[in-house]
Amino acid sequence: MRFVNARCSRKIEYIAATLGVLLLTLALVFVGHTSRAQAAAVPDCKASQLEVAVGQGTNGFAGNLGVPFLIVNFGHAHCKLQGYTKFRFYSSAGILRRIIVTRLPGSQVYRKVRAVPIVLGPSRVASFGLTYSDVGTAPSGPPSRCLVQAVSIALPIPQSQEYVLDLHINACLSNFRFGETAIQPTPMPKQA
Repeated sequence: MRFVNARCSRKIEYIAATLGVLLLTLALVFVGHTSRAQAAAVPDCKASQLEVAVGQGTNGFAGNLGVPFLIVNFGHAHCKLQGYTKFRFYSSAGILRRIIVTRLPGSQVYRKVRAVPIVLGPSRVASFGLTYSDVGTAPSGPPSRCLVQAVSIALPIPQSQEYVLDLHINACLSNFRFGETAIQPTPMPKQA
């Protein structure tokens, strides 16, 4: 009799553990996703409630690198944002105007994501990614025309301010071409 109860008990534990993992997975998938109707009722984010930072680490694969950026809502209310950021890159000599940033259909670093409305709750984090290649040949000449030392980011919100962050990239190796993902409701951009 005891043997039967032990087997039943293990089955129940297994089923409970499986159900717990399933519920946790579903919760993680749906965090940050909002229907268009719900998003329409939420006000746009304001620059005063958001902060932007460079995420930890650089992701990469076969000479393609990615830099994660984080958007944190430090405000006390939910707000929404959607779309793509605008970048300006700076070297020690000033703005690097030759750099072209394209919207990614997907890359070897980050997955393709659609630009959808994201409701960002207080103390919540959204993200986007910047990708580039580092396998080109650097031309000769002054390094000031190649070395990115800072990036200015403008978010797709009304009356956005520019967030200036340290970022060190040799733009010559990427042929002055970068790609970006849409803002997404996850704490890190989705990996490819």
